[in-house]
Amino acid sequence: MSLRMALFVSAALAASAIPILAQTVPATPVQVIKTQQPPANMPSPAKSLAFDAVSIKPGHVPTGRQGTDGGGIVQIEPGRGVVFSRNGTVRRMVLEAYHLMPMQLSGEPAWLDADWFVLDAKAERPASADQLRQMLQRLLAERCKLATHRETKEMLVYAVTVAKNGPKLHEIQEDDPEPTRMLSRERAIALWGSRNAEARAHWGGLGSLQQFLQTLPNVISIEGSGVHPIDRPVLDRTGLHGRYWIQIGWDSDDDFIPAIQDELGLRFESQKAPVDVLLIDHIEKPYSSSGPSAATARRRITPGRTSHHCP
Repeated sequence: MSLRMALFVSAALAASAIPILAQTVPATPVQVIKTQQPPANMPSPAKSLAFDAVSIKPGHVPTGRQGTDGGGIVQIEPGRGVVFSRNGTVRRMVLEAYHLMPMQLSGEPAWLDADWFVLDAKAERPASADQLRQMLQRLLAERCKLATHRETKEMLVYAVTVAKNGPKLHEIQEDDPEPTRMLSRERAIALWGSRNAEARAHWGGLGSLQQFLQTLPNVISIEGSGVHPIDRPVLDRTGLHGRYWIQIGWDSDDDFIPAIQDELGLRFESQKAPVDVLLIDHIEKPYSSSGPSAATARRRITPGRTSHHCP
């Protein structure tokens, strides 16, 4: 795998946290993607817990991509009311449905990583990311007979606090104009410095600090190693609750955390803490909508028919 290849980050994160832009070469101009907001006529949750159409078909296993990090990408698009994966594992679907990091899922069978699928699910109308996740949970309960329970487990985490000299964050106030979607290289350097703008990989977005930190364990190696630069949950203990322009740039996996600390004025501390985990009690392979069950595979997933045991 080339050191210059593109950095892939789960696109599903864009619907639930800070939308991201990550690549391995400097870009001019730098794009800042605004958080996707649901339309004003968003339906109430009670009317949004069912996909109108669902298709699940066998995918293909990419070479060297088996593992426990949740293979593939599941994308959530609130504006269109869709959840889809062009090629991904059921593990990734479960992680996305419950908004978990890989280390927060346990008790799963081996096929959860070995078998890959193509997923297309569409609601009747636009829905929020949380509503679409509820629909995905119900779909997994219906198609895969998913049954789970939650526990709390102590594990290594990164606790993030504000550095001694204070944060280096660009807060967007309510009455501030929305930032432009495109920034010139000069403006990017003025905001974040030349180290960031000229870095091998960069990542930018608009949102809360908590959302940004939650996405970090999903960033994939730019060295091609398959190992995530951050291998544990990240806990926000900064006490910062604003809405920020966040942009970081880094040149290697080892540079990832130092870049965040230096460019955002934060401090990462390794410690143990209780973390919520999801344990799978039962799960079956989803049937394919291209096989004999095609007629029922397209049926509406109706509210009230669930087998997942999570609160």
